[in-house]
Amino acid sequence: MTFEVISEDVQYVHYKRRWYGVVIWLLMNLMTSWGWLTFTTIITASADFYSVSENAVNNFSIIYMACLVAFSPVVIWMMHRTGFRFTFLFGAAGLSVGSWLRYAGARTTGPSYALTIVGQVIMGMAGAVPISLPSHYTNLWFSGNSRIAANAIMSLSNPTGGAVAQLIAPIVVKTKQDIPTLMLYISLIAMSALSILVPAKPPTPPCMPSEEEHIHPKTALMMLAKNVKFWLFFIPFTIFIGFFNAISSLLTQIMSPYGVSSDTSGYLGAAFIGVGLVTAAIATPVIDKFHAQLLSMKVAAPIIGICYLTFIWIPGQPIIAAYIVLGAIGGASFTLLPVTLEWLAKETDPVSPEVSSVLSWMVGQLLGIVFTIIMQNLKAYGDPSVPNGDMKRALIFEGVIAIACSVLPLFDWFVRKRDVLDTQFV
Repeated sequence: MTFEVISEDVQYVHYKRRWYGVVIWLLMNLMTSWGWLTFTTIITASADFYSVSENAVNNFSIIYMACLVAFSPVVIWMMHRTGFRFTFLFGAAGLSVGSWLRYAGARTTGPSYALTIVGQVIMGMAGAVPISLPSHYTNLWFSGNSRIAANAIMSLSNPTGGAVAQLIAPIVVKTKQDIPTLMLYISLIAMSALSILVPAKPPTPPCMPSEEEHIHPKTALMMLAKNVKFWLFFIPFTIFIGFFNAISSLLTQIMSPYGVSSDTSGYLGAAFIGVGLVTAAIATPVIDKFHAQLLSMKVAAPIIGICYLTFIWIPGQPIIAAYIVLGAIGGASFTLLPVTLEWLAKETDPVSPEVSSVLSWMVGQLLGIVFTIIMQNLKAYGDPSVPNGDMKRALIFEGVIAIACSVLPLFDWFVRKRDVLDTQFV
């Protein structure tokens, strides 16, 4: 079935099958973050199971994200050389193959840490596809009236997978012998994203911008480098992604020195993401309807910065404080995510949406790796004034950078005013 829109004697069509692609994309993004955060809330059991240190278990997440970052530019190349459908199938097949290799590593007599790492590498490479291309898909299939909502469903399914990972893993894994069972569940779900029926390109575009010719990625990068408005939102967006990833990976280790169990940390992580999903589900249709993208970004960014700064003093306080602050970070972050991706795609036109999207995700994930490594090395050991393994220094590092970059979107008015004056002068 289709919906037809007539505009200036040109017929634009909205196809219902576009939502099938959104659902499959949702499954892929779920598996991407579940693969990334599989071990974060069961780190002690995982270390015992693989006979390695906890830092070696952290390497599962770091290696995963490193491969995702490294392969993101290849996704752009694949899109231009092989098309959307082949790129999508590569991502879906890679997630499935990688998850089964992880299961094989968990089932071997040993078990095999190395084979699990190989699975992480393949899943990380494949995960670059669903993370990088939601804006490309929405630009092909959706008009401006529903584009942010569709992008929100696809983009926010990635942190949803993180919530699932942090909630389910402690429930399934009661002892280290349960880890292969968890790997099996993940592998079976990953197979469900394999589909050859995902639509590649609509026969008729949904709106006029979809018909425009976009420029080459190399030229696009040069244009972005000169676009001040792009940098005002790109910098906080990528830094917030990085800190979101770092907190998601290290939350158990941040809270455990103060007696918080891995189960409770898993619930905190699920609340962190769950509140964000609910907030985004409510906010994004409203933002879409009233075209309040710029206002929402200017409000959300400072809220995130203030909350990260506040989180410095949260460990050791009543657990409800952690739920409140993490919930606020999640709500503002998840609202900011799809809005910023769509805003960047619109404001940087004629740059292809996948270029700004892939670049934003790639740098954000790279910063996530850097922040995770820095923060885990800022743990305090041997200091009698704080619990062993305390991460307050890491939270100070996080809070100061977050609050500093959160004000950048507020300078957008200055750049726009300067552009108007320049235009009038010319």
